[in-house]
Amino acid sequence: EPGETITFVFSDPLAHGAPATVVNLATNTVTTTLPGANPDEREMPDVDGSDTLSLPQLVVDKTATLSVDADGSGSNTPGDTIHYVITITNTGLADATNLVVNDVPDSNGDFQAGSVVAPGGVIAIGNTAGDAAVQVSFPLVPVQGQVTIEYDVVIPDPLTPGVVELVNQALADSDQLPQVPSNDPSTPDPLDPTIVPIENADLSITKVDSADPVGAGDTFTYTLEVQNAGPSMAPDVVVTDTLPAGLTLISTSGCAEDPNGVVTCSLGNLAVNGTVSYTITVQVDQGVTGTLTNTASVDSGVPDPDPNNNTATEPTTVGAVADLRISKTDNVDPVNAGDQVVYTMVVTNDGPS
Repeated sequence: EPGETITFVFSDPLAHGAPATVVNLATNTVTTTLPGANPDEREMPDVDGSDTLSLPQLVVDKTATLSVDADGSGSNTPGDTIHYVITITNTGLADATNLVVNDVPDSNGDFQAGSVVAPGGVIAIGNTAGDAAVQVSFPLVPVQGQVTIEYDVVIPDPLTPGVVELVNQALADSDQLPQVPSNDPSTPDPLDPTIVPIENADLSITKVDSADPVGAGDTFTYTLEVQNAGPSMAPDVVVTDTLPAGLTLISTSGCAEDPNGVVTCSLGNLAVNGTVSYTITVQVDQGVTGTLTNTASVDSGVPDPDPNNNTATEPTTVGAVADLRISKTDNVDPVNAGDQVVYTMVVTNDGPS
């Protein structure tokens, strides 16, 4: 009817990275009939219209820095403390209201409950014993305003085998915008998670014997070789070799001797793609037979992404070896024809089996 108004209501979710100003254009098409009038002679008013919306625009950056260097290495290693800072900046044309930031630290790290600091924010999760996540709300972030959230995570010592990094990403919600993930500003990738690399070195060890089989009383040598496939330098490399029962340590080349039979070899720092080898000389104890199995293991001051190659086992077969000798004596000498002579034969086993 003339003068009647029709209202249309619709919603359109904003995409990530949308500009602060969004222009919406609406076009209305109508078909009418007017009896007795030529359709080509009608005059129709403009039915196109547009509106401009001013919106907030949130930039969420998350950084991670080494705050406590427990071992003084200058790199991220087990026992160190990582300090995270989340910065939310409103670069848009309108205020952001009811901002809520959620962040779940990597479960491979040790989140420090009670370390959350958020000036002007309400910390709902993060500062109570047992908390494993962070949730902070801000009632208002004005145009060009900025808020921050900080917390700490300790790299566990010892670290779970195979863990070489801590990865996580914060999420920011507000009344005006869809969820915005945090970005690591140190990388060119947009909206990428923040990654804390943990220094790690893939060490491997091999072990071979110089003779097999051997006999009781024999002396032979083990040669051990350690390699570092990286990606980091391996500090404080140590090889531990526990000799099995039946072997006696004679000497080592490059390692200290241990009277208890545990040969601990400190090899120092091993560069990426570096290799180092040394030898252990042993003697098979008297009376030993069967198979002697010797295992050595390698470790260093940084995590190893592949612990499956950190041990080497070498079996050595010990055969039975006996040094037999025989002696023969008579009970009388010289003798006469018709005399009886008694011979005594003695067989002796001089070992070692």
